[in-house]
Amino acid sequence: MFTERIRSELSKALVSLCVMTASAIPSLSDKQTPRSHSAHENRNEQMWRGEYVNSVYGYSMIIPKGFVAIGPPAPWPQHGVDIQLTRTSDAHIFTNGDFSASDYQSLEAVVTSDLEDAKNSRTSLIVANRGARRLGPLRAIETVFKYKDNSSTETIVEQRITAIRPRRESEESILYTLRLRTTEVRYSHDRQVFSHILKSWRMRPLPK
Repeated sequence: MFTERIRSELSKALVSLCVMTASAIPSLSDKQTPRSHSAHENRNEQMWRGEYVNSVYGYSMIIPKGFVAIGPPAPWPQHGVDIQLTRTSDAHIFTNGDFSASDYQSLEAVVTSDLEDAKNSRTSLIVANRGARRLGPLRAIETVFKYKDNSSTETIVEQRITAIRPRRESEESILYTLRLRTTEVRYSHDRQVFSHILKSWRMRPLPK
């Protein structure tokens, strides 16, 4: 089962890649941001500006101007990307697609499982919101929760959008997760960036 622990490990790996290259990423002006994605390798990680397209899991989104999306190097599985919102690594947007949807009975079961895992791994967690949303054409559930960062006095806010893309064969159904992790102080600003990405998210054809 694709558990919260595994997701956390993948996220940490992406964060590490971001930290390694933060000093190598120049600040971007509007003129420097192409309209379509351009992937290249810098110390092996993959980087995108403009449009990010994931042809394996069938989705795309627009990376806001001034930001860079970083994915793991080949031959790691290309589930999604990490968009670092600050150079201090305290605010990120993560996207993920995988075939773990069949591990759960329903979308509600996915979200409930994720929340239980979060409660077991975070300090003083409070669920601020859980409600219906849309991710492109898909029914989705949004959760927002807050907790204490053990390494500092900061309160962390996580906003998640979870959706399932059903397929004829259940084991081929895709679980999509988009997650904003930021500090409570930055949340009002960073959720606008997150909202922009959500609005730009599109479902794409899957490989045959």
